[in-house]
Amino acid sequence: MSASVLALAPAAVLTLGAVLLGALRGRSAGPVIAGLAALAVLAALVQFVVGVPDQGLLVLGDQFVVDPLSALFDLVLVVCMTGSLALSAGAQRSGRAALMMLATVGAMLAVHAVDLITLVLGLELAGLAVVPMIGAGDDHEDIRPDARWLLLHGVSAAILLMGLALLYGATSTLDLMRLGAKLGALFTGWASGTVQKAVEILQLPQLPIGDQGVAHLRDAAVKGTAPAALYIPGLLLTLTGLMTRLGVVFLHRGLPRVYSAAPLSCVAFCDTVIRLAGVAALVRVLPGALNTARLVYAPYGWTVPLGTLALFTLVIGALGALRPAGADAPTLRRFMAWSSLYHAGWIVVGLIAAGDFYAHAGLRPGGLQVGISYEWGMMSGDRAMIGVLLLAVASAVASLGVWAGLVFIERAGGSLRGLGQSRPWLAAGMVICLLSWIGAPFTGGFAGRAALVLAGLVDSNAMVRALVVAALIGGVAVAARGLRLVVQMYVEPGEPGEPGEPEPARAWVPAMILAVMAALSLALALGGSRSWRPFVRAGVGTSLSHGSDARALRIQRALEPAAPHENS
Repeated sequence: MSASVLALAPAAVLTLGAVLLGALRGRSAGPVIAGLAALAVLAALVQFVVGVPDQGLLVLGDQFVVDPLSALFDLVLVVCMTGSLALSAGAQRSGRAALMMLATVGAMLAVHAVDLITLVLGLELAGLAVVPMIGAGDDHEDIRPDARWLLLHGVSAAILLMGLALLYGATSTLDLMRLGAKLGALFTGWASGTVQKAVEILQLPQLPIGDQGVAHLRDAAVKGTAPAALYIPGLLLTLTGLMTRLGVVFLHRGLPRVYSAAPLSCVAFCDTVIRLAGVAALVRVLPGALNTARLVYAPYGWTVPLGTLALFTLVIGALGALRPAGADAPTLRRFMAWSSLYHAGWIVVGLIAAGDFYAHAGLRPGGLQVGISYEWGMMSGDRAMIGVLLLAVASAVASLGVWAGLVFIERAGGSLRGLGQSRPWLAAGMVICLLSWIGAPFTGGFAGRAALVLAGLVDSNAMVRALVVAALIGGVAVAARGLRLVVQMYVEPGEPGEPGEPEPARAWVPAMILAVMAALSLALALGGSRSWRPFVRAGVGTSLSHGSDARALRIQRALEPAAPHENS
């Protein structure tokens, strides 16, 4: 019971906060917003520090899971929500705060979900709650970012729900702990039972068994192949619906417009909380549930369609980031929008590599001893998952820092040009966050990419290696545009007639957020094993079932001083 209370405390605080703020209107809600956000951060921090069972624990009638992964994401989600709330200002602040809290609760539901229904409900709640605040206060009536977001979200939701319906028709379950086993049994029964034999007999030129025998064989073939026929389109639709929550191809076209027109606090929230919810959902579903060889490898596995989407995402994101533009804040907005698409491609590459390794551990090929093969596959998959989580969190931290710097610039009425001369401390924080965003050395973004590059090169899958090469080439384009923005801050002269320093009451909050995010971006890379321990605990044993002793043992071994994870 104590674990249940501890796990639900952050979500409970935010739910009550959303209800309370919904009844409050006007600026008087400022202290209430600050108190609720601080209480939610405290609850998530206590859960994170006190710790949850390494093997994970099912709570509330086995409807939700509490494990190191959920504890890590709860803390990061609440911190990103609090930072986005702090960047918000104006008469709509109370309403935006209520919507942000409600959306964060939805993201937490996706993180703690053990079945696809709860996971999708959480994603839908998070995605729909941000629609009103994206359009609030917008001056670009011709762009309508709220309408664009709603359209993209609606298409994604329709695709996802159709996929879930087909998956349920194929397996009669959407429980993540049983879905993989059900799908594996589906193909095993097809190959080893009477279904395949019936199909082979029906393909013979002559069938001397009479009409009644032919009808019986046809019934057996149809009943046996129907679940597989539902599974293949169901899996493709489900993966597409989940992937679009990261803003990947093909529903990426409206995101740059949304990023350019929506209020900065809302953009920061969508770029951190909503994207992290999508990452957590993909981790739960793919390497967490669909990790057997039949469900990972071609022709029926998910790696090939995801690899195709990842390639287009990486290429289009890098090309979009290279688009020429000036030095104003909207330019940085567009750069962040297109490069976030590129980041999503990296995340997918890491998930594919992790799935390959976990499937290899399940195959146990005869070329190696069983124990060695299993250990190599599990250890390599765990390393890939650590890289995925590290890159996702580092990107969210760097993104929040960049948006905080932009809020400061917009309130000051200035631009990026000459920022290094007019406000050197602000420029330094922006540079650190931008460098982490593009994956420069000595930053958290570089540490996450380096882990994924190593995982991709170790993987014997030619597609994964090709994706890593494409990601590295695209990274050159993204880095070139990011460094161009840094040059504008330090080399190009500032615009004449810029106003002086902004009012301290409006400036210190985004400045403080920028400073904290810049420090975290450096700490994630320079902190060594101490800063990576939470990612090790959250990523190790992802393919193992919740509550198993094997998962706890793997985490304990990984956290030992001489463990390969720590040394890497």
